[in-house]
Amino acid sequence: VTLLETLEAMLAKKDTFSIIIGEDCIKHPNASKIAQLAGLVEKYTSFKVIVPPTQTNTLGVSQLCDLDEVVSGKTFGYNQKADYEISALGDANLDMPPLNQQEGTFVNIDKNVVPTNAAISYDGYTLNDIANEILEYKAQYTIDYTQEIFNGVKFDDLENHFTNDRVEHRGYPLNQQDVSTESFEIDENFMTLQTNEDEYIIYAGNTINQFNEFTAVARQLQKEVVAFYLSETLQTKLELEEGDKIEVKANNHLITLDVKVDKDLIGGISYIPTFDKNINTKALFTNRLEKAILRKV
Repeated sequence: VTLLETLEAMLAKKDTFSIIIGEDCIKHPNASKIAQLAGLVEKYTSFKVIVPPTQTNTLGVSQLCDLDEVVSGKTFGYNQKADYEISALGDANLDMPPLNQQEGTFVNIDKNVVPTNAAISYDGYTLNDIANEILEYKAQYTIDYTQEIFNGVKFDDLENHFTNDRVEHRGYPLNQQDVSTESFEIDENFMTLQTNEDEYIIYAGNTINQFNEFTAVARQLQKEVVAFYLSETLQTKLELEEGDKIEVKANNHLITLDVKVDKDLIGGISYIPTFDKNINTKALFTNRLEKAILRKV
C-alpha cells in the first residue's frame, strides 16, 4: 500500500478537511504571501483554513483593539515584562487573578464570545479596580463591561452549556464582516534566510511540556529549563559539552545560556525556549527563525 493510497483511504472517511496555519507562518517574513496562498486554498478547494491564536485571548484583543505599529514611551504589561506590570504570576507591581479566579469572557478559535467562571475566590485587586480609578464609568464587577463591549449582551445572559446531542451553547458569535475579493498575482520572490560563515539558525521553540509563563512556574515541570538546545551533530561542530555556557547574539540582543543536548534533534538548527518571563529570550526573535552568532563562554 503506497502513502498516496493510505491518504486517499483516510480522506474517503472524512466529511471536512482543514489546514492549520500556526505561529511559524504567522511570524514568518513571508507571512503576507503565505496568507494569500492560504486564502486561495480555502477559496478554491474543500479545505478550511484555521489560524489558532498565538496566546491567551489574542484573538479577542485583535477583534476589539486598534494596535499601533510603532511603540514609544513607557510600556504597561499584563503577564509580560514592561516598565509597569500587573500579573497573576506573583512577580509584578500589582497582582492580578489568574484565569481560574476570573469571571469574564474570552474569544475562542471559532470567534465566539464565551464566558468563564471563577473556580476559586480572589480577594485582591482586579482590572475593574484599575478601570474605576481611570474611567468615569464606575462598575461594581469586571463583568459589567461585557454589555458595553459585546453587542449589549449582559454577562449573566450568556449561555454556557452543552446539550446531549453534543451541540455547544456557549456565548455568541462575533459579527461576521463581509469583505470584497479581487484577483491578484503572488510575487514569486520569497525572502530566504541566508547565513554568513559565523552565523547559525536558531528557532524559538519550547520544550514539550512548556507553553508559557504559567507552565514555567508549575512545580511539576521544573526539570525543563530555558537553555540553548542543540543536536549532537551541532554539539560536535561547536565543540561544546552539556553544561557549558554559550553567548547567543541575535536581533541586536545578547543572552548567555546553558548548553543542553537534545538527542531527538537532527541537523544544524538549535532551539531556545521562550516560556520563562524572567529570561528575556523573546528579545532574540522577531520571527520564529533568526540568524545568530554563537560564542562559547
